[in-house]
Amino acid sequence: MVIEDNIINGCGTYGIEAAKEVKGSVTIKENKITNIKLDKIQNNASKNLKFSAK
Repeated sequence: MVIEDNIINGCGTYGIEAAKEVKGSVTIKENKITNIKLDKIQNNASKNLKFSAK
């Protein structure tokens, strides 16, 4: 999956969050994430999901 060229503003705890059941890989690039509470990206899937942020 590729998440690209998004504007995420005023989200909850995280801008982009992966659930623990997710498997595979995701590339995140050219996104603008603002007004978040904790962090821009949260990977709860740990070793099951490969994150690549550019």
